[in-house]
Amino acid sequence: MYLQNLQLEPLNYNIIKSELLNDIDNEPIPTLDEVKESLAEMYQQASVATSQLYYSNLESLTQARTVNFSASLAGSNLWQKLRKYLCGFLTPDSTASEIIDKIVEFLSSFIPGGIFISYLAKKLIRYILNLGYAELCPLS
Repeated sequence: MYLQNLQLEPLNYNIIKSELLNDIDNEPIPTLDEVKESLAEMYQQASVATSQLYYSNLESLTQARTVNFSASLAGSNLWQKLRKYLCGFLTPDSTASEIIDKIVEFLSSFIPGGIFISYLAKKLIRYILNLGYAELCPLS
């Protein structure tokens, strides 16, 4: 999987994963609404960062996105897709390392350009680890 930062510079997943595993217990536990907001923010920031690769008139694109982008809709939709994705792979015995792998794998494919924003991803990971498999995937 290819990850990059907001400056479109490549990131090393092994370094990211190590930092996530080391820092995650120090993160406050967010609410589901905060997680959805983080997903929407990650998507929006990544869209802005990658749009320079595709559009020559960024000003009009930014204005159109401001009018048409719904953070609450984006966050809710991404959360539902992530939840379904994770429940397709994880088991009650999945480790934090395996869960992080799957979350980052999802983000790399759904967030434009494979943009990875660590502080937002940490909220998401902390929430899911705290939630637990039974609540994340109640019908599995």
